[in-house]
Amino acid sequence: MLRRSSIDSLPIELLTEIATSIRLHATPSTLLSLAITNHTLYDNIYPFLYSQVILRNKGDAMQAITKILDNPKLGRHVRGLHIMYNPIWESKLNFDVTAGVERLISRGLLPYLRIFAFYALSTLICYYPKGCGRFSANFWGNLVEKCPLVKDIVVSGPEVSFFIPWIQESRADELRTFSNLDRIGLNFFNTSLALNRGFGLFTRSVHYLSFSLQTLSLSLDPFVYPCLSPILSLHFPNLKRLVLASFRLNNTSEAMSFWRRHPNLEKLNLSPDDPGLPWFSDDSDIIQGLLPNLIHLEADYKDVRALAPILPRLVRLSIRNSIKKELLHLLEHVLPDGLPRLRSLQIQGALQTSEIPISMGLSSYIHSIGKRAPKLEELGVTCTNLTMELCFKRLLIDRVQGFECLERLYIGYCKRISILEDPREWFLGLSFKLAQKWKKLSSVTSISNRYDYPYTVAKIMRTGGKVTNVVAKEGNGMQIGYEDRPFGGIPGSG
Repeated sequence: MLRRSSIDSLPIELLTEIATSIRLHATPSTLLSLAITNHTLYDNIYPFLYSQVILRNKGDAMQAITKILDNPKLGRHVRGLHIMYNPIWESKLNFDVTAGVERLISRGLLPYLRIFAFYALSTLICYYPKGCGRFSANFWGNLVEKCPLVKDIVVSGPEVSFFIPWIQESRADELRTFSNLDRIGLNFFNTSLALNRGFGLFTRSVHYLSFSLQTLSLSLDPFVYPCLSPILSLHFPNLKRLVLASFRLNNTSEAMSFWRRHPNLEKLNLSPDDPGLPWFSDDSDIIQGLLPNLIHLEADYKDVRALAPILPRLVRLSIRNSIKKELLHLLEHVLPDGLPRLRSLQIQGALQTSEIPISMGLSSYIHSIGKRAPKLEELGVTCTNLTMELCFKRLLIDRVQGFECLERLYIGYCKRISILEDPREWFLGLSFKLAQKWKKLSSVTSISNRYDYPYTVAKIMRTGGKVTNVVAKEGNGMQIGYEDRPFGGIPGSG
């Protein structure tokens, strides 16, 4: 009889390949499951537990930072440091995350760091608790000197709290020293970077990075709207992913010239500009040959509509500010063959039932989407004037058919006071019923508050295809298009 093979008999080279190929959002839990299988695997896998350090709250950040400070050898394993927390909601925990991160970097404890991603979530712009912390003006210089292998930088949060010293002392020019950056993401609000001087320094630095960048994500102050012309005048020959939010577009032709120079773009996320000029021409003949590699689009309805000739090849689509019959008109009349390749659809913002034709209602509206996008694996919808009970009730009625491939549902609803004794138990119970209807559904995630992270998830258990249980878990945003992001498609994740 042949000896049964086991994973611990695999050569270390193959284990290394397995460990490094796990998608980022699943890395910590998957590696931990492997590591605790037996002593042999633990010894081989343990270093990889610190290869991608993913910290989802201030408590996790405090533990990990303290552990590396106490045992500096662990820092030599770190290749990626990803931190997300809410400075306001977690203000009771007495730990300065920014100061802790600076100590790790300035002391040279992360010499092989390649990815630095820092996300500070908040819905409030002006208030930050005392002791929230801010990075010093020397932060970027230390990152360049102490972490010379860094190729991926993302900083998201209130720059007024975190990066004022850097701008005030004109350190934005230090970005040019990261000569081999693949990705840079700056997502700030209430920001001095949006002012002419700060943004000018930044754009001059980006010019030096333009050849190497594959991902550029910029979101600045929604009240300032700096002119985007300095960015649109540049050429990024290897650019594959672009996120732009809260800028002022001078004219559509300037944007069109940029799109023509960047045919390698695969993922595009465009938030409204001021004063609301379209990003694309309305000439369908011009659009037909534009952005030949685009498969992921997030934009306002007017820009999605302009790109109608190329929508059928999309894998992910996120539509903002669609009202009344616009989306249905697009699916049923402009795109008679629907969206045959679409695997992920998100209708962002409030889907008000008052904006849906009375004759069809929410249930028929969703049914129409399922019919026109038959391969959907994940769907995100928000209906802020319906309670949780009514949202699920509309989805459960018989006329909502299709969605044979749907695995993940992200749903937002009104969180006003409910008569339900335990809303969480009702959420799980209603998700159980929905899972009985949609045979591949594996999770339902509440996204009623986009900044209430981690999100509440109803995880569906099946045996032989039959739903056996639904348990409460914590989870991330939408996955498709964000496989290389640890937190999924949440605000600021780029």
